[in-house]
Amino acid sequence: MACERQVVTSEEPVRERRLKGKWAVGVGLLAIALSIFQLYEAGFGLMAVQKLRAAHLAFVLALIFLLYPARKRSPKTRLPFYDVLLAALAVVGPVYLLWNFDALVVRAGAETWLDFAMGALTLVFVLEAARRAVGLALPMVAIVFLLYARFGAYLPEIIAHRGYSWERIINHLYPTTEGIFGVPLGAAATFVFMFILFGSVLQRTGIRDYLTNLAIASTGRFRGGPAKAAVLASYAMGTFSGSSTANVATTGTITIPLMKKVGFRPEVAGGVETAASSVGQFVPPVMGAAAFVMVEVTGIPYVEIIKAAAIPAILDMAGLLFILHLHASKHNLRGLPKEQVPRFLPTFLKNIHLLIPIVGLIGMLVVAKYSPMKSAFWSILLALLVSLIARNTIVVGRMMRALLARGNPVPRREEKEASAPAAVEAVGGRQLARTWVDFVKDVVFALEEGARSAVAVSAACACAGITVGVITLTGLGLRMSTIMINLSGGQLWIALLLTMLGCIVLGLGVPTTPNYIIVSALMAPTLVLLGVPLLAAHMFVFYFGILADDTPPVGVCAYAAAGIARADPIKTGIQGFLFDISAFVIPFLFVYNPALLLYGKVDPVQLVLGVASGLVGVFALSVMKEGWLFTRVGLLERLLMAAAAVILIMPSWTMDLLGFGTVAAILLWQLRKARRLALPAESP
Repeated sequence: MACERQVVTSEEPVRERRLKGKWAVGVGLLAIALSIFQLYEAGFGLMAVQKLRAAHLAFVLALIFLLYPARKRSPKTRLPFYDVLLAALAVVGPVYLLWNFDALVVRAGAETWLDFAMGALTLVFVLEAARRAVGLALPMVAIVFLLYARFGAYLPEIIAHRGYSWERIINHLYPTTEGIFGVPLGAAATFVFMFILFGSVLQRTGIRDYLTNLAIASTGRFRGGPAKAAVLASYAMGTFSGSSTANVATTGTITIPLMKKVGFRPEVAGGVETAASSVGQFVPPVMGAAAFVMVEVTGIPYVEIIKAAAIPAILDMAGLLFILHLHASKHNLRGLPKEQVPRFLPTFLKNIHLLIPIVGLIGMLVVAKYSPMKSAFWSILLALLVSLIARNTIVVGRMMRALLARGNPVPRREEKEASAPAAVEAVGGRQLARTWVDFVKDVVFALEEGARSAVAVSAACACAGITVGVITLTGLGLRMSTIMINLSGGQLWIALLLTMLGCIVLGLGVPTTPNYIIVSALMAPTLVLLGVPLLAAHMFVFYFGILADDTPPVGVCAYAAAGIARADPIKTGIQGFLFDISAFVIPFLFVYNPALLLYGKVDPVQLVLGVASGLVGVFALSVMKEGWLFTRVGLLERLLMAAAAVILIMPSWTMDLLGFGTVAAILLWQLRKARRLALPAESP
């Protein structure tokens, strides 16, 4: 069952087994069973919410212990007996909740010793599953919060509470929807899984190569073309994968060698792909697992969230393209030779049918107003149908050409080309049968890969649920609001900076989704208290949770890109961070000008002014970062450009005129300087 791995998950696994033989078949069948179960529940199932989460977690824990070894030195191609035993024990707690759900509801508040034992067992296995799948940092955060819940009475007064017994803590985290089986796992068991499966199905249709070739055809010939193609390809991939690591693992294998070919240093090429893949998570309609958790946390419909992400995503892309163009100009990096760049229109039309599922998904979400769950379900079926029709159309087309070519004399130079239609005619129905077999194989592999990719996300969400459960049990969220307001002195900009730092520091070891879950529970309420609209506050946290993904020294994307570029991962991460610099300003823009999020009643003047300010601001940051415009930019000019970008954050006519004027003055000064440098030297 195991197939060539193409990662489509929102979180990068630490180390996954590649099993062989009967164990590969058994684990593959379990993964396929999980995908089929999730598809059925999305399309037809009526299982109660808590039962669905319990069943999902049982599958996830079993697969985690079978797929992820306990240590780096553990076997990678076979299963040791203790992991099989642990996988069996891991499902006991969730299955106990699934089968005894009604009884647990009836005796809520009067749990038995067996309930407590099952809760403790589930808690331990969730922590270990998260450690195996996403690393040590996340379970360590959860353990710190557990200790806080138990020993809070001994802490400083500002964060102290009365303290809770282990029985009270576990009974709060296990059978209720406040902890392990809370909102994060609920999102992972519904929206997240279905969209990861959708991405896995699309990968099997060949859309990766289509989108990458289309991006190269669009920009390949221009200055720094392969780097710009990496941005476009990653953004296009982000529309359905919602994963920075998936973008690196797919588009990066093509764009990074091309960037190196035209003169980009290896760490720079890897950094470009890191930055492009990270901001690719901002692109609607699929924006990673954290966006679906946001739906559950805020109660805001998903269609409003993807609308809110549209303009910031465009500003992100514009900022990155500005930086890449200036970088290419500064280092005189050309594009690809014309003969190596495919023509755009033939490339676009050749496999345009591959876009039908993505267009269908957008139509179902935005136009038909389907729920994300139903939209993903029908989009998966649409993708499979389109793939099947396209495969059979190709075969039938070859057969028809062969029939038309019968009896016509074939010149010697065309014998090779004519041999394929002739062969198709000879095999006839056998070729069609083989097409069906290949289609079934791809469906099976997509089901397996979708489940394998989703389990790490679900493990992270279940573990993050522990932290959220402790926050609700102890009231830490309210205390954090008090602390944040005291530290910031009630100043919004200071609170925003503190929130940004919190996201980035936590993101050094915690993946995007649990990062968002934890910080949204601790810090987003403070922003709301300070007057930030609910959606803007959560989008702010969401953005910086993603940007933490490529912040050195720990950046999963950077390590993946560095492996492809054969570069140092730390240097690659630093380059990715620098290329993403404009993305660090955009969240401040939409907090101070919520019209950019297109939510509620939008003032057209504020919207236009906000977009213009955003474009000029990210351009100014690009010049500041590269130190180049028409010629080299001096230190004072760079400082002025940085100041202009900060000034343009504030939605004020005075500030906008000051920012626009500063940028315009530096543009004119640069033009004058470039013309002066271009004059020939005077003869002696």
